[in-house]
Amino acid sequence: MRRVFFKLCLFFLPISALHLALAGIAWHSGEAMPVSRIVKLQHSEAGSFFGSVTEMRYGDYKLAAYRSRQPKILILGNSLTLNVRSEFFTKSPGAVYNGSVGGWHLPNMRTFYQRLENQPEILITLIDLGWFLDDIKSAADENPYNPNTEFEFKRIQQATVEMVHRLLNGRLNFTQILQRRDPLTGRTSLGLRALELSHGYRLDGSRQLGRLAIRPDHWSRLVQEELDRVVVAGEVSMASPPIHEPAFALLQRFLQEAKDDGMAVFGITTPRHFAILERMKELGRDRHIAPIRARVEELFATFGFHYHYFGDMRAYGASANEWYDGRHMSESNSLRMMLALFDRHPDIFDPYTDREELRHFLESFTNPMDIFHELPPL
Repeated sequence: MRRVFFKLCLFFLPISALHLALAGIAWHSGEAMPVSRIVKLQHSEAGSFFGSVTEMRYGDYKLAAYRSRQPKILILGNSLTLNVRSEFFTKSPGAVYNGSVGGWHLPNMRTFYQRLENQPEILITLIDLGWFLDDIKSAADENPYNPNTEFEFKRIQQATVEMVHRLLNGRLNFTQILQRRDPLTGRTSLGLRALELSHGYRLDGSRQLGRLAIRPDHWSRLVQEELDRVVVAGEVSMASPPIHEPAFALLQRFLQEAKDDGMAVFGITTPRHFAILERMKELGRDRHIAPIRARVEELFATFGFHYHYFGDMRAYGASANEWYDGRHMSESNSLRMMLALFDRHPDIFDPYTDREELRHFLESFTNPMDIFHELPPL
């Protein structure tokens, strides 16, 4: 029996060693690394960023990064606000963190806020008017966090499989993984998405689009696809959708918590591409905007907070090509929006930013997705 067991051990030893070696490489790449280690590496490597392809909860990562940064200003939203960068706050970029995560809804944002151990002084929060048309769930029923940020066996397995898959189909090679270098800028990149596409979260929580930021043909195609969806949906239904009251109740609780914490809160609704806004108006699909906007404004005013609806970005100098798709703005448009916010509240934001310097950036960029000239030219 011992001899059989010994032979089985000899048989499986090489397989186990190979698996452990691959898992170790996946760990080194950042894909299987715990978020606490990722954040520590980002602090030590200037310009580094993190992008994962495996099933992970970015709320864990953002929460760890927030706690390490202890910002005075928190940007909170979803993919619509991920292009808001700390560099917009020219006098004090280290005082800002973007806690947004793609796909987040109001319950996720509120849960993130509740888990902060030290609240910021200023909260700039996304208000997506579409939230008030959906059946919103309770934040308690939808927890986007995993308390174990140090070791996740399942995630290590997933990361190893994803890495091997990319090695076998030639999308990555061992040199790229071991060096952990962004293929476009040469900066440190952690995670398989970052290594393959130069796509991920910077230290300030904003998103680097990488390869997608140097493809104007891709942006224009996505804008047209969104416009086509609006047209098709408009032909199906012209009725105004019902407003979902629980979403307003949840927003009210969120704002009350911020008020109790002594927070200065600024709500922003990011715009769609103006061609899509015009088409929605033609089809009568914008009827929900005015009543929801009015109620949000009233709710913010009740707490002494400020709410800003950004509609047609042409009013702020935007052009038709400054969009990633029909809903997601470029870095340049995100800066236009934030500059308008700063202009309206100089007493709050002038200690953190130089508005004239920001206007210079808007006059000198060549790629709307890369206004700080970090990526290869178009």
